[in-house]
Amino acid sequence: MESPSIRYTVPTSISWWRMKQILFNPFDIGKWFVLGFTAWLATLVSGASQGTGGTGGAGDTDDPEIQEAFRETKNWVMENLEWIVGVGVIVASIIVVVTIVLTWVQSRGKFMLLDNVVNNRALVGQPWKEFRSEGNSLFLWSLVFSLIAFFVFGGAIGGLGWLIYLQLDASDFVWTGPLIGYGAGFVGFVFLLGVGFAYIARLLEDFVIPLMYLRRLKTTDAWRVFLSLHSQNVGSFIAYFLWMMLLGFAWSIVIFAFVLLTCCIGGLLLAIPYLGTVLLLPMLVFLRALGPTFLGQFGDDFNLWKGTQLEVQP
Repeated sequence: MESPSIRYTVPTSISWWRMKQILFNPFDIGKWFVLGFTAWLATLVSGASQGTGGTGGAGDTDDPEIQEAFRETKNWVMENLEWIVGVGVIVASIIVVVTIVLTWVQSRGKFMLLDNVVNNRALVGQPWKEFRSEGNSLFLWSLVFSLIAFFVFGGAIGGLGWLIYLQLDASDFVWTGPLIGYGAGFVGFVFLLGVGFAYIARLLEDFVIPLMYLRRLKTTDAWRVFLSLHSQNVGSFIAYFLWMMLLGFAWSIVIFAFVLLTCCIGGLLLAIPYLGTVLLLPMLVFLRALGPTFLGQFGDDFNLWKGTQLEVQP
């Protein structure tokens, strides 16, 4: 189905109205907590993957003490390599198993949350069973996607690590011009990779999963349908992605301000599993509605709210 040649916009106000109708018209604390549970399931892995980072300055690597520290570290690693690898394998295996289980639950939870948002209700058992096939398909696709991302990023990091190791293997460790150049190139390469994978993940979350839900499709079939639409409206979807990045940045500022104003008490509450999701539920419901609402502009065949009580804004 070809879409008409018009400029599509991000329907922020409609999504906001739908969020208010779901959560505040009327306000039902029981519905809030049940819906929050499905939102928690839908963000089990992604919600737990928030990291922090920092920057630091480089010291004088010509200092004999720093050079000696590098040599001692290298010697210690080589002397204890066997048990370091053994412990690493055990820890990595546990992490992989736990991540796989959580990803499986999260894949089903995404359809549970979407179903509740579309139909303005708070159910757990029915959508869990109803979207079993779609959830399992999303789970398998997500595993493959994660493996690809792991090997791509792992290969890039491994390459840089090997260059650093070669420097450590030298008698004197110095930040040479080529090493600094490789490092700068690595940062730029990883940034571009990150943007690319983030774009794919956003399209999956906001458009492919809703198409799976609407048409009861497998993940690869939903991708085929969506990519046909995407190829005709590349600019609109890129603009949507940039707008979502801006929203994410703005929301991060709001959360940061909330943590500061509550003297970090708010941060502790948000860090508690499930409770943090319940507190952030307005934002999560708004974001869950935003992608499908944008998708609905391309015609009734893409409108998840067609025939529901939240189809149109009064």
